[in-house]
Amino acid sequence: MAKPRSHADTDALAAQVETACRRLVQLVHPDKLTAHPQEAHTATQIILALMTGLADSACRSPT
Repeated sequence: MAKPRSHADTDALAAQVETACRRLVQLVHPDKLTAHPQEAHTATQIILALMTGLADSACRSPT
């Protein structure tokens, strides 16, 4: 059984999610996607990583 996250772990995870979301907003700006189609792939990878991380975090959270 996974140990519960500490407040420091939770704060660190929240900071990582915030940073990733800010980066995602920059990547999916319509002008950038038109000029750089590869950015759509990068944005998709960020979304998948966030979903995986959040799902993992939810599974480890104490109920």
